[in-house]
Parts: sequence; C-alpha cells; structure tokens
Amino acid sequence: MSIETPFELLDQLIAQGLAPSHQDISKIRQLVAILIQACLLQPLADLQPLADDTLRRARDTLRVLHQHSLSHPELLLHTSEGIPLYKFLLPRIIFASAQCQDSDLAEELVAAGDAMLRAMCTVPPEDGGAYSKGRHAASMAIKALRLFAEVRIFPFTKQRLVINEIRVALDDSWPIRATTIAITGALARNATQDVLGHLLELLFGQLGVPHRPIVSLAFAELMAITKFRRVSAYTLISPHLERLSVFLASKLIDNRLLVGEAMQFIGMPRNSFFFITLRYTLPAMVAQKRRKNLDEIAGIVQDNLGVLLVHEMAGVLAQIFLIPQDYTSSLYFLEDVLRSQAHDNSDLSPKSIVNTSVVPFAVILLIDFGDNDPAVRRAAKIGLERAYHVQDPANSADLSEFLKPHMLGIVSQLNDALHDLQGKKTVEYKRKIIRSMGRLINTIGDSMSTFSPQIIASLQGTLSIAELRSDTLATWKVFIRELRYADSGPFIGRTTAALTANWSDFGEDDRRQAVEMVSEITENAQQLLPFLDDVVDMSHIPELAFASKLWQRRDWPLVKQIDRMLERIGSKNPAVAVTAMTEMRTLLASSWVPVRGDTFDPLASRLMHGLIQAVVHGEAAELQSAGFECLGIVGALDPDRLIKAPEPESMLILSNYADEEETVSFAIHLIKDLLVDAFRATNDTKHQNSLAYAIQHLLNFCGFTASNSTSMSGRLRSRWARFPKDQHETLTPLLESRFSLVNDSQNDVDHPVYKNTTSYRNWILTWTLYLLKQVKEFPAPHNRSVFEVMIPILRCNDVTVARHILPHLVLHVLLRGDKATQSQIAVEINTVLHDQVNHSGANDMRMLSAQVIFDLMDHLSRWLRSARSNKVDRNCKTVESVLSSVETELLANAALQSKAYARSLRNFEQRISDLRKEKRQTAELQTYYERLHEIYASLDEPDGMEGVSTFVISPSLEHQIREHESTGRWTSAQSCWEVRLQQSPEDLNLHQGLLRCLRNLGHYDTLRTHIRGILSRHPHWAPSLSSFEAEAAWIMGDWSTVRSIADQGHPMARVMAGLQRRDLGDSIQQARLEIGRQITSTQYNRVYEPILQLHVLRELEEIESASKQLDRSSRTARIHRELHRSLDLRFDYTAPTFRTREAILSARRTAFAVLKSPAFQPDIGKAWVSSSKMARKAGYDQTAYSAVLQAREVDASFAFVQQAKLSRTRGGALKALTELENSLTPLLQAVVNPDMSADEQFARDRNMAKAVLLQARWMHESDRFEGNIIIAKFTQAIQLAQEAAFFLQTCSHYVQALKHGVKYIYRTMPRTLTIWMDLGDTVREREKDKKSPPSADLQKSLHSITHLMDRCHRELPTFEILTAFPQMASRLGHKTDTIRTTLVRLMGAVLVVYPLQALWPMVYLMQSNRPERKKLCGQVTSRTLQKNPGLTTLIKDAERFAGHLLRLCNDKVEEKRKEMSIEAHYPYMKQAIPTQMMVPLQDALTGSLPSSAENLQTHNPFPIAPVAINGIEDRIDIMQSLIKPKKLVFTTTDGKRYPFLCKPHDDLRKDARLMDFNSMINKLLKSASESRRRQLYIRTYAVMPLNEECGLLEWVANTNAFKNILEAGYARHGRKLYTSELHNTPTVFGDWFLTTWPEPSAWLRSRTAYCRTLAVMSMIGHVLGLGDRHGENILFDGLTGDTVHVDLNCLFEKGRSFEIPERVPFRLTQNLVDAMGVTATEGVYRKAAEITMDVLRTNRESLMSVLEAFVHDPLGEWTKGLRSKSEKEVRAAADKNLQPIKDKLKGISAQGLIMTVPNQVEVLIQEATSPANLGLMYQGWTAWL
Repeated sequence: MSIETPFELLDQLIAQGLAPSHQDISKIRQLVAILIQACLLQPLADLQPLADDTLRRARDTLRVLHQHSLSHPELLLHTSEGIPLYKFLLPRIIFASAQCQDSDLAEELVAAGDAMLRAMCTVPPEDGGAYSKGRHAASMAIKALRLFAEVRIFPFTKQRLVINEIRVALDDSWPIRATTIAITGALARNATQDVLGHLLELLFGQLGVPHRPIVSLAFAELMAITKFRRVSAYTLISPHLERLSVFLASKLIDNRLLVGEAMQFIGMPRNSFFFITLRYTLPAMVAQKRRKNLDEIAGIVQDNLGVLLVHEMAGVLAQIFLIPQDYTSSLYFLEDVLRSQAHDNSDLSPKSIVNTSVVPFAVILLIDFGDNDPAVRRAAKIGLERAYHVQDPANSADLSEFLKPHMLGIVSQLNDALHDLQGKKTVEYKRKIIRSMGRLINTIGDSMSTFSPQIIASLQGTLSIAELRSDTLATWKVFIRELRYADSGPFIGRTTAALTANWSDFGEDDRRQAVEMVSEITENAQQLLPFLDDVVDMSHIPELAFASKLWQRRDWPLVKQIDRMLERIGSKNPAVAVTAMTEMRTLLASSWVPVRGDTFDPLASRLMHGLIQAVVHGEAAELQSAGFECLGIVGALDPDRLIKAPEPESMLILSNYADEEETVSFAIHLIKDLLVDAFRATNDTKHQNSLAYAIQHLLNFCGFTASNSTSMSGRLRSRWARFPKDQHETLTPLLESRFSLVNDSQNDVDHPVYKNTTSYRNWILTWTLYLLKQVKEFPAPHNRSVFEVMIPILRCNDVTVARHILPHLVLHVLLRGDKATQSQIAVEINTVLHDQVNHSGANDMRMLSAQVIFDLMDHLSRWLRSARSNKVDRNCKTVESVLSSVETELLANAALQSKAYARSLRNFEQRISDLRKEKRQTAELQTYYERLHEIYASLDEPDGMEGVSTFVISPSLEHQIREHESTGRWTSAQSCWEVRLQQSPEDLNLHQGLLRCLRNLGHYDTLRTHIRGILSRHPHWAPSLSSFEAEAAWIMGDWSTVRSIADQGHPMARVMAGLQRRDLGDSIQQARLEIGRQITSTQYNRVYEPILQLHVLRELEEIESASKQLDRSSRTARIHRELHRSLDLRFDYTAPTFRTREAILSARRTAFAVLKSPAFQPDIGKAWVSSSKMARKAGYDQTAYSAVLQAREVDASFAFVQQAKLSRTRGGALKALTELENSLTPLLQAVVNPDMSADEQFARDRNMAKAVLLQARWMHESDRFEGNIIIAKFTQAIQLAQEAAFFLQTCSHYVQALKHGVKYIYRTMPRTLTIWMDLGDTVREREKDKKSPPSADLQKSLHSITHLMDRCHRELPTFEILTAFPQMASRLGHKTDTIRTTLVRLMGAVLVVYPLQALWPMVYLMQSNRPERKKLCGQVTSRTLQKNPGLTTLIKDAERFAGHLLRLCNDKVEEKRKEMSIEAHYPYMKQAIPTQMMVPLQDALTGSLPSSAENLQTHNPFPIAPVAINGIEDRIDIMQSLIKPKKLVFTTTDGKRYPFLCKPHDDLRKDARLMDFNSMINKLLKSASESRRRQLYIRTYAVMPLNEECGLLEWVANTNAFKNILEAGYARHGRKLYTSELHNTPTVFGDWFLTTWPEPSAWLRSRTAYCRTLAVMSMIGHVLGLGDRHGENILFDGLTGDTVHVDLNCLFEKGRSFEIPERVPFRLTQNLVDAMGVTATEGVYRKAAEITMDVLRTNRESLMSVLEAFVHDPLGEWTKGLRSKSEKEVRAAADKNLQPIKDKLKGISAQGLIMTVPNQVEVLIQEATSPANLGLMYQGWTAWL
C-alpha cells in the first residue's frame, strides 16, 4: 500500500469532523492499522528515507492518535493484530526524525512520539504483568527518545553521554535490552562515522549474551544496518576496525561465542580477521598485559608470538607509552614475553626494544601532535619523552634531540600516510598529519630545513583538496615563519606559485591565511633577497597586489626573462610550472617580437624547445592550455632557421670499472640523469625505498657522507657541483639515510631469455637481473659498487632503469665474462632481431625489444671506436665478434620494421656494396633500391630519394608518389593517385592521398566535388574526411557545410563558424586544446602541422580583436597598421613552403571576408596576390592562375603583375609584355588620389616603379625592341622611383636601406664601396686624360657620394661598417685624397667602437712592407686616439704583440726539428705576453646581425665578451713542410687552449680575402630557403695576415687530413698509398664514417654533412679556380663530417699554369665518391651542388664586389711578370684573373655557351671524375685515391 493512503484517510476523517471528542473508534482503529501496515510495521531494513511533506503528515497523525488516546488508551498498547505498539513505534520515529533535513520538523516528530509514549505509561493495568512491562519499556523508550533528540542537537561530547546511557540499558532486563537494541540499530542507520563505531561495538557486545533471542535480535539489527547503508559487513566495520578488533580480541578467552557470532556476521574466518588486525590487537593486549589473549591470537594466526610482536613493535610501543599511569609494567611485560619467545641471549632490554622501532612508533605518536584535543597532544608528547628517557635515561627531555637523527624516516612515513601509501586514510586523520607537521616544525625548529622539499611537496599536494586546505595553509605559514630565511627562502617561489595557482578555489579564511603568508614574505624581503627571483607575479590578484614589489623580473631584458621562465616551466613542481607558463603567456603576448633573419636567434630555439617539452611531458591541464597558447603566439617558426640542439650521447666506461675516477663519474651520471628523477616521480613506497638505497650507496661510493656534507674537499666539491642545484634538495637528506639491502635469490634463467618471456617488461628485467648476477661474481670492487645496488630497483619492475644500465652491463660482461656468457649475449641479440623480421611475438614487445638491441649495438660500437682511438685493446675482438655475428640483411630488415630508418639505410647500403663486389647487376638489386627509396621518404630526405631513383629501372606508382610528395611535385603526385584510384576505387587511404594533393595545390573546389562524390557512396567515411571538407568549405565560403562539420566536433570548423557569427567565444580555446593535444613528440619537424594550426588560431584572434576595435574606435588607420605589422612579421618567419603559407593566407582571407570590415577589403586582394606569387614560384601554375583571378575579382592592386609573370612562366613572353603594357598604361595616366596617405602613396609609387622596371627588363631580354625604347623604359622606372644620377642615387638608396635593416647588407655595403671608389678611379683617370676629362656632373656625383660616405660613420650603426672593414683596408691607399681621407675616418670610427675586433685586420697594415700603407695605418690609429685616447695602450700593445709574432714567423728552424721551446729558442716572446689582444677566432671576429630592424641601433654584434690572450705555451710544434710553419698554443682568460699556426713566406691575404668571401657566401646560403633547409655552408677559420709575407691561421681542431685517413684505412689492408696495388684495392674512405660514427643516426648526419659541404666547396672552388687540392689540403671534421679546405693560395686557375697542369675543376676521386654511399654523386651531392651554384650565380654582383678587393690590394704573384708594374698594368692583370670567375658565375662554358645550373653541375662532375683527366694529373696529387 502506498504511504500516501493512510494520510488520505486521515484527511477524510478530519474533513468528516473527526475531533478529540468524536467517538468513531472503528475509524481510528482503521487509521492505526493502516499506518502500522503501511509504514510503521515495515521491516526496518526496508525502510526508505521519506520526503519532508510525508514526515509532516506523520507528525500530524501522531498528534491525532495522541489526542484520541486520551479517551481510548487501549489503542496505544497493541494493534488489532495484538502487537505492542511501542516496540515498533519508537524505532520508526527515531528513523524518521534521523533522516529529516528540517531540524524543527525533526524535533516536532520527536515531541509527538514522546507524547504518545508518555500516554502509554498512563494506561491502567488490566493484567498487571504484561502492562507493567509495557509501561516500563515505554518509560525506557521515552528516555531513549529524549537522548536521541540530544544526539541530533548537541555535539559529540553529549553523544558520548547518550551512548553511555544505551550501554547501561543494554545491561538491563531482556525486554529493555530488546527495545534498546532496536533503538541502537535505528541510531546506527544514520549515525556519522564518529558515532557508528561506538554503536557497532554495543551491538557486537550483545552477540555473546546467553539469551538467544537477544543474540538473534542484535544480529538482525547488524544485518539491517548493512542493508540500509548498502554496504557489506566488512565495509561497514572497516573504518572502525581498530575499536572492534580490540574489543573482539579482549573477548577471545572469556566469550568465544561472541567472537564466533561476530565472525559469522563479518563473513571472515577468525585467522584471516585477526591476521589483518594484528596492528590493533597486539598493542592493546600488551598494554593490558593479557598474555593468554596474546597466545590465543598467535595460535589463531599460526605464527610465533615473538615474531608477531617484532613486526608490530611500533604500535606496541606507542600503546605502551600512551598508558596514562604506570607504563613501565607494560614495558617489562613486553620484555618478558619477548624473552620467553627468544632462542638466544639477544639484548631484549627496554632500550634495545625501543631502538628497533624508533621511527615507526614516533610517527604514530607524532600524528597525535595534530589532534584537536589538547589532552591527546599532551599524552603524545609525554609518550615521546618517555621513549627518549628509556633510550637515554640521562637525557634532558629535549624532544628535538631525540627526533633529529630520525627525521628523514619520520617525514617520509608521514608523507606516505598522507598520500594513502599505507592504506586509505580518513580526511580527519590526514588533517591530523598536516597539523602534526606544523607542530613538529615548532618542536624541531631549524633542523627541519633538511626535509623542507618533502614537507613542501606534501603541503602542495594537499592544498588542492578542499577539506585539507585550511590546515595545509596553517602549517605552511608555520614553515615560512619558523625556519631561518636561508632555509625557507628556496621555497618562497613554490609558495607563491601554489597560492596563485589555487587562489580561485580558496575560501575567505583560506585567502586570509594566504595573505598573511605573502605579508610575511614581503616584510622580510630584504633577508629573502637571493630568492626573490623565484617569486611569481601576483599582481593579477587584488588581495596580493601589495606584494608586486617582490616581482623583480619585469625590469629584466626580454631574453633573461624568457630564459628564467623556461627554467621554471621545466620545474618538476606543477604549481611552479603552471604559474611560469601563465607568466610566459602574458609576457609573449605583450613583448614577443617575431624574430627574423637567415637564422633565428638562439632564444627562439630555446623557447620553442622548452614550450614543446612542457606541453608534451606536462600533465597539468592549465600548463598545457597556456603552453598551447604560447606556441600560437610564438608561431610556426621556420624549422630550417632554428638552431638545433646537439643530442647527448650515452656515457662510455673505457676502463671497464678499473679506474675509480671514471667509475665515480658513471655513478654521478646514474644519480643525476636517472635515479633522482625516478625517485621524485614514483608513488610506490617500496620502489622509492629501493631508489633511496641506490642513491645513498652511490653517493657514499662517490665520497659524499653526512659528516663531510658541510666541509667538502676541493675534489668532492667539484663532484657535488656536477649535480643540478634542484637535485641538492633531494640528495642532501639521503646523505643521512640508513637504507639497507635485503639479499634475495635469483632464479635460474633459460636462454635465450627473449623466447622464454611473454612481455617486453619481463624480458628486459629478467635479462638485466641475470647479467647483474654475473657481475656479482666478478672480482673487481667498483663494478659491484655501481651495479649491485640496482637489483632492488629492478625487483620493483623499473624498466627505465633496466634499459639505461643494460648496455653498460652487456659490455662489462662481454669484457669480463667467459665465452659461454658471450655466446649467450650474441644469441640473445640475434633472437630478438629474427623475431622482429619473422613476427612471432606481440607487436609492442617486438618493437621495444628491437630498439633496446639497437641501442645496445650502438653502445658497443661506440665503445669499440673509443677503445681503438684511446688504444684500449682489451677484449676488442670479443666485442667485434658479437657485433659481426649479426647478418647485415637481418639487421637492415629488422631496423626497417622498427622504423629505425638510419640504421636500416646503413645496413642496406652495406648489403648493396657487398653484392656489387660480387658483380651483381643493377637489375638484381632493385628490391634493395626500393627499400632505400622508402627509407629516404620516411627520413624526409628528397635529395636521397632522387639519387636512388636514378638506379631504379621501373619505378612503381608508390615509388613515384613518395618521391613526388617529398619533393613537392604535387601535380605529378595527383596523377599517380588518380591512377591508383582507378585500380582500387574503394580504398579510403587512396582517396585521402588524392585529397592531400588537391589541398596542397589549392584546388579546393575540385576537392569539395571529390568529397561529395565519395560521401554519396560511403557516408561512414565522413569523420575521416572532415578536416579536408571543413578547410575547403570555409575557403570557398560554404558556411552551411562549415556549421554542419562544426556540429560534429571538428575544432577548426567550430572556430570558423564562430568567426562567421562574430563570436569566437570558448570555441577557440577548445580548438586550441584539441589541436594542441596532437603535439606528442618533442621533435619540432614532426609537430609542425599542429603548431601551424595554433599559429592560425592566434591570428584569427588578433583579426577578430582588431575588428572589434575598428567598430568602436575612430583610429582606424593606426589599428589597421599595427595589425598588419604583426601579421606581416609572423608571416615572414614561417616555413617558406606553399602549403604552410597558403594555410595562413587562406585563414586570413576567410577572416577578413566574414568580418566584413571595410578596412579589411584590400587585404583580401593582397592575400590572393601573395598566394598567386607563391604558387607560381612553387610551380603550381593552375593554382597561381586561380589565385590571380580571385585577386582581380576583388580589385587587388597590381595583381596584373603576377598574371603577367605567370604568362611569361608558361612561355608567353610577348603576351606577358602585352598584359603588362595594357594594365600599366591607365595606371600611369591616372590622377593620384589626393586623399591617399603618405604610406599608401609610397607603396603605390614603389609598386609602379617595380612594374615598369620589370617591363623594361623583359623588353631588353626579348631582343625585339630598339635600344632607345628600352632606355626610355628604364628612365621611366627611375623617375617613378624619384631617382637622379645613377651613381649617387644608387649609393644613396643603398645607404638608406642600411639605415632600415641588414637583410641585404652583404649586397649593399660592398657594392656601395665599390661604386664609390671605382667612380673615384674613373674621375682620376679622366683627369689625367686631357682628351676626355670628367664631366662636372661626374665630379659632382663623386663629391656627393664622398660626402654621403663621410656621414655613414655618424648615421649608420658601426657594426654595419665593420662588415666591410677588410674591403676598406684593402683600398686604404686609394689615390683620390678625399676618398682616402674618408676611408681613414670610417676605419677610425670602427676602431673606436670595436677596437679588439678591428685591430686584427689592421695588424698587417701596421707591419706592412710598403711604407705608404704603414703611414695610412698610422693616420687611422691617430684619428682613433683623437676620439678615444684611452685606446693608446691597446694599440701599442697590438703593435708590440704583432711585431713579436712576425719575428717568430720569420725565425728559421733547424733542420729535422719537430719541437722547439719558447724558453730556449724564442725568449723574446715573453715580452709579448700578457696582451690585451683577443684570440682571433673566426666566430669571435664575425659580428652577429640583428634579427629585426627594431633593434638596429641597440644591437650588440658581440654579445659574448672577447677572450684575451694571457700566455703562450712553451712548446712549439714544427710542421714538416717546406716552409716549416710553427704551431703555437695561446692560453686565454677563459682557461682554454687555442692552437694557431704561424706561417712564414706565404701571402695569406688571399686566404683572408677568401675567408671574407666564404663568410659572405654563408650568409647568402642561409638567406635562400632551399640551401637553408639543407644547412649548406662553408667551414671557415680565421686568417690574420701579419704582413704581405707572413700570417697567423686558426688551427682547425678535430680534423683529419684526407691523406692520413686513407693511409690508416689502406694500412688495415696491408697497402701503401703510392703503389700500383691500390688500383685493385677497394676504397676505404667510407669505412672511416662507419668507424667514426658507429651510431646510425650520427653516421647518416655526418655523411650528409660531408656530401653537402664537399659539394658546396666543390662549386666555390671551381668558381674561384682553387687548385692544389691534394690529400693534405682537404680535411674532414671528426665530430661533424664537414669538409674543410685549407691552404687556399692556389687561386684564379693558378693550377692550370703548373708544369703539369691540373685538369679537373675540383677533387672528386673514387674514395670521395664512394664515401657518398651507393648513390655516389647522385642525390645529396648533386642537389647541394646545384643549389650552391644557383645561389652563386644569383648573387654574382655581390660576390664580385668582395673579390674586387684583390684588384685594389693586388697579390705579389700578379706583379711578378709585369714590365712596368704600373697601377694600370697591375689592375689589368687582376681583371684578367677575375674574368674567368665572372664567366663561371654567368654559366658560360669553355665553348662560350650559357648553361643552365643543372647542366653546368653535370659538366663539372663529369670533368672531375673523368679517368682521362685524372690520368693526366700530377702524381703527387694522387688522383687514384
């Protein structure tokens, strides 16, 4: 029956006039019966919580019944069924009121029930016994009901009184017990956990009474409670296990029935229950001195009592020391029990017992320090004092002295309990722990500082939990206040970070405490000064804004701010990392200026790397969200312009642990790079302890102990300094730890281990542990010290540690083990690789295991190389045999399956080489070539793919698709995909491939059409195609499709739909998160696509924000200009590929279009023009044509220029001219809009001039127009650009360009100087020629240009002039007085600002053999001293130092001397030292250029302080060449050694000019996107001429001469270089790369660098006519593989004039070709050569400007054959030598034909490798090598 039914009846009765006087007894009986049947008599377990409305009706019913009972009391004693009403009424009233949320209603219910029960007590007895009992029970019920009311109203102190009353009632008569049991059950249903335990104990107590009905009733109530609470019996009692288990243990002897019933209720056997409750029962029984109970418990759990007590000793001692009175008797009782169980004479005195468990029992008592009850805290303190007294009876009761030695363990265990590592703890218990920490700090004082990191980590973890926050803040405040500033200071950064990060969750009281903490820091800022850099920005929180003075970083330079933030972002502390990332976002949004230039500033690389690391490895959502936004602000930086950080290599132990110092370094490496991070990261207590043991042991092995931690020796201090500062916090406490290792046995292992394991984890752990077992048997002590401590870590299944130490273990076992063990290792390696190829194991296991094997083989190879180079020959053959046991093809295929592409490439190439030696034909190797092509595609190396393709006879479609996509030939790729689709039209992957091509080509209309066709047949493919469809839809303006895809959850579609509504809202943040989560790799190239999308999102935000400002502001032009400045800068630094930049432009166009702001309309056309230009340059003619049509549709300015260029590209030269003419004519005739701004007018004029100039050039190139017409066009372009005389205006505009930036400095600065000084020569020569004197205009132009150049040293940044300093020095002797004077001023200005850098190029003028040069140099220095007299000492010092160096160069050397001494042979050199002169390194002398024009005036080209020479080492090595150059070593102020070569009798001016030339080429190579992407460059070095005959050269370190490499290689074959046998000997140069870089990635990197630098220098050498390239003049870098050319004095085709002329353009002999790999000169080498030649030819005018310095500073050899040696004749000779260079830079062949770049490179390669040419070379050139 519904609960509402009786109440409806009640309403009816009242409506019918039922009143207290009414005598309708039957209806009242009916009401009572229905009530009892409907709700009151329901079994208690079935009762459900009632609504308040129902409870109000129940209250009314009770009131009505009470009123009727006054006249009819018999209604109250029993129902119609004869059941006593009180038995059921009272528990149900209690139940109803207990679950009532309205306290007033609950009290009214209790009052109504109380009145009913009182009425029952007044019923007159009819049969005395029954009614007497009923009245007695009712009286008891009244009392219980009143007590229950107190339970609801009063706190727990009153509840205890209620429980005591119940306890008394349960000792009463059986009827009263029965009622009380029912009442107790009702109370327990809704009781809090604080009360529940007491009530359950009372009910458990009734299970052992002799009256069976009572037992049954109690059991039934317990079951009803579990049912009501919907938990199991064990779950019900779990929070109260301590109370109940102690209660049951106390009944084990006296009341076994009770224990049995309790076990039946709990549902657990006795032995299990008492085993899991030993930690509660044993301490209690010992404290109560119940020996029989203890024996009983030991018997139940079937274990020795002594052993059980030892295991639970901490709890036992804590219980004993908490006994209020005589604790000693219990302590002696414990001693007696232990002695009775002991089998020897062990020391079991109270002191020894206490010492066994100091830390665990101290923790138990210390937690009570955090109790809210002062009595409990006082008892805990007394307990600790008692323990201290037992341990040391003579102590002074100072607890700090007692606890200090044990604080590490105490803090560790408190943390474990706080983080549930010792089992789930209640919130109140955790609050006690937190409070106990604060009181512990108060007790221990400054000694707690050692454990500050653990305390702060714990507090930070609990701060985010609302229930624990208040206590956490209170304890944190104690930490800040109580510890010394030096101890709390390192944590104020974390403190402010944590407060800031959690501020939004703080309540009012929490914020008050936080403000107090920050106030404490602020008030003591002076004492905390060294740590204020760590304080986070709190200015955005009003309550904490007063602390803004603490935040000092806002005044730092941007670079310093970003670097500091990156350091904090990488913090292991989440709060610090999150706040740092938030600050970074604010800083970047306000201050980040996009960096430009050929190479980005290193800051950009650090920033990008740090942000990616943070978002990939960071777990905090706030960190990732802010990080993704930061990446969007920084933007999609061009990967090719970012400086790549070197990859660290694993450590090698060459001594095999025989050398202690090397082993110590390895131990430090393990701690620093492996164990500390693992220790910080783990939450597993056992794992953490094993790591702590290992760290402790290794620290001890390194010499670090607690005793010497404060006073280390110099050697120990240097070792300690190798640990990062943030690790000191972790390591210092471990110096005092006392962890120990428990030995365990190692099971036998079946080999190979891989076949007998089922998972990667099992395999690597088993194999590593087996090897560790082998190491334990080796006699060397150091290896055991390092490796044995790893065993417990591996027992905790730490795979990371196992993988790290496995290579070191295998190597050690190979070198020390027997042959059987070595064989096992070889078999293990081969087993794993075979499984990778044959696929018998799980995929994850195969991939991970194979990678371990590859790393292992790399480690062995690296050790082998190092051992040979260091002549450590011990057991090298053993390692070699293991490596050689792996078949090449097996390793290649296994690596390919594992995606280890570099390794696979190396081994497939080796296999192809082996097969070629077997005379296999190319057709037989096609499978291998396909593999190489696939590998190069995966490596994103299109050059290699093209090289391989030349060997593929019949390329497959997949092959062609790979190559076309990799090289950006998307139209060709599209055709291939279409053919594949014809073969397999139902393959989704093929459709996606075609769509990818269409997207990259910009064919969005075709793309949409194709998608619609696909989805009509396969609608379930929609999710896979949504990204393509969405992008095409918003670009084409199909907003219904965009909205539809947005509804499906596509992030960018949601953003675009929001933009179209002009309300981005939360969509952009959600999109940023979804896109950002695709960043899963730390390799920038792999995550460039999602970063590009974040870049686009940021721009959409900027555009929308600008649009809103335009709507509200009248400053339209300014807002628009600032927006475009930002967008243009961001665009410039993206990757210069069509796909990348078109994605940005298309998003911009969409944004500009949908926002519909008039100011944005021209921008749409500009974006289409840019797209057309990029597409045309990329070769996408159709895309370019579509874009230019769109541009013209929106009336984009000068879009016709792109259309004309496109027509010309397609071969329509005349059509292009016609289009240009037709479009230009009306523009030239149009009247200029007077309302046009100055900027707009300038842009229009510039574009117009460029268009006319383009027209003039095309007319000139077409050979169809008269000269006068062409000249007129050029003149028109000049007039449009507002230029006057050519020379003056050219120089003027070049200087003007230099004022605005340095992008073209290497073209403008040299060219300006050349024009100026050549004009001076022209004027002077004409002045001599009376027949054709110079015109007045020419002389005026010269005067004006000279005046312009004179102003340069005042108007241009001095570092710009410094770039042309060598050119000016070479022409300092100019015959025109005004030019010469101006040069002196310019050079003097440079010398004033950059004296250290400029003095070295001045040295050869100071020491020149030509008096006029010396004189001019004197004029420069005199002018310098006039400006800055303080440089007098430095200049004199330079003259003195250079003079002594010159003397050292010229001093003769005794025959056959290989070594000489300054002390013995050149004592005068002591007078030159010390000197202020800096070390003349090429990098130090070449200034950096600013990344943008904004910081042009403030740029510092030499940010690193120069290193001064303070000494020369006594030893001088004599090179054994003809002129006997001397190698000397400078010692410097930075503590390093710098070797240089003093070279006599050699004019190094050529080398110096060539280095200038090469430096310029490097700049040009960096500025071109194709060469920059391949990192093409020339290795340069400093060349300092001391005069015309001697000089100083920077020693190129880490290099090996080509000849020396080959000598060593052929020596291994037993051959010499100069024998005919070499013709039949394989090439060996490729082997040098294999042995020098055994790790495949390093090998591929170095070989690629070799090919490219060789190609670059081959092209440059050819252009310059560089000869004499024998084996000693070509060096190779042993670190990078770079090609380095030295001895560059054979220039300008001098080699062709030798007695035996040189026939080849550069050296490209068989060894050099073979080292390029199986593709030889195809691919990487050829492509690099073509790109280099293209750059050289494109910039030929700039290059010739630099080379013209040779004309004006002529080489001595040019003048030897001249008769008069007049200036004119010398210049003619110089021009003659430079003419071949000009021809080569124009592509003119020997036959006078102009060649394309590819044809020119092909001809050169053919000439260089021609056997006929090589056969005619001089024998000493060793052409056969």
